[in-house]
Amino acid sequence: MLRPIGYLAALLAVTGCTSLDYNAVPVGRFEGSALVVWVGPGDEDTSGDGKFLYVPRTGDELEFFRDASAEASTGNEVIRPGPFYTNGGSIPRFVQNIRGFNAWAFGPAYIIHDWLFVVRKSANDGDPDALSQPIARMEFRETGLIMAETIKTVSAQYDLAPETGQAGSIIAPVTLGPISRALWEQTGACPAQQVAPEHLAIVDEINGVRFDAIIVAPDDGPSKLETLAAPKPSYVIVGTIDFAGR
Repeated sequence: MLRPIGYLAALLAVTGCTSLDYNAVPVGRFEGSALVVWVGPGDEDTSGDGKFLYVPRTGDELEFFRDASAEASTGNEVIRPGPFYTNGGSIPRFVQNIRGFNAWAFGPAYIIHDWLFVVRKSANDGDPDALSQPIARMEFRETGLIMAETIKTVSAQYDLAPETGQAGSIIAPVTLGPISRALWEQTGACPAQQVAPEHLAIVDEINGVRFDAIIVAPDDGPSKLETLAAPKPSYVIVGTIDFAGR
């Protein structure tokens, strides 16, 4: 357990002089569902417990609608992530043993926040798809506001315990510190962020996607068109959070 003085010193080192009025940030609205699957060990990623893939389910994709009073930049009023690798929130290790700082406590909030950085880092490398998204033009400070908004929204929609919900008042400023800024400005990360074909197949399988294939008969016989199921790579569903009716 960290002693209070050590904890405060570590927190100040991570956040720098960043300030964010957590209580003044408005609550938004989540819709859809968040489904995350484990697809293997984390390789070079040391901030989580493996490699995780967020899977948007067709017709039920996770969406975050920001409140009209939020400081949303043009085009970023609604955040809707595509499939991508996520570690559930890059919270510094030193806060993980404090109540409310579990990396999955605010799963949908971290998915939204991680997606912002995936798009930005791809845009930094000149990826045309990323550059076409409004997130590519988002200022760094807005990522902290969105972190606060999403944590407050998850807390409200799922009626989390007060001590868990208030953890956001520390988490959000941490994500505006120098560590996160360096990630926001990082270049060369685009290749590692590309979802591998075998993992895109997981997205297809979960969504029940089937594809047509031309089957060529032996001995130059007549060909025929068959509908085949998508491949079934190995994965484990970590969990799903559904916002229907909340």
